[in-house]
Amino acid sequence: QRLFTLQTPEVEASGRVEWFVATGKQTPKKPFFFLQEFKPEKNGGNDPLGQLLIAMVDAQIMNNNPEQILYGCYNIGRFWFFVVLTGKEYAVSRAYDATQTDDLTDMVAILQKVKVYIHQQLGLPAPDSLLL
Repeated sequence: QRLFTLQTPEVEASGRVEWFVATGKQTPKKPFFFLQEFKPEKNGGNDPLGQLLIAMVDAQIMNNNPEQILYGCYNIGRFWFFVVLTGKEYAVSRAYDATQTDDLTDMVAILQKVKVYIHQQLGLPAPDSLLL
C-alpha cells in the first residue's frame, strides 16, 4: 500500500500500488517489479493499468533512470495482464486466465523470468532455483 506520486512538467498524478519488489529496508529504493491490487470483474470502476503506470513512471524517476525497463502486472478478477514500460512507451500482454492450467504455467514462467531480471539488475548471480 505504498503511495506513488508522479510529478512531471506534463503530468501530476498519484496512486497506491499493492505490492512491489525493490531494494532498501524500510524505505524502498530502486523498484523493479510491481503488482497492482486486485480489482473485481464486476463493477470494476477503478483503473488498475493507470495506477500501475503511475507507480512505474515514478519508479523510473526515483531510480534516476527515465529509460529504465520496468515490469509489472495487474489483475481484474481471474485475468492477469503483464506490463512492460520502456522510457515513455508501454505494452500490455494478452489476458492470462488464472483458472486455466496452460495460462497458470505461462504466468509462473513470466514471474520466474522477472526474478532472473531482478537478480541481473542487482548484479547477483542467477537464482539457483527458478521457483518463486
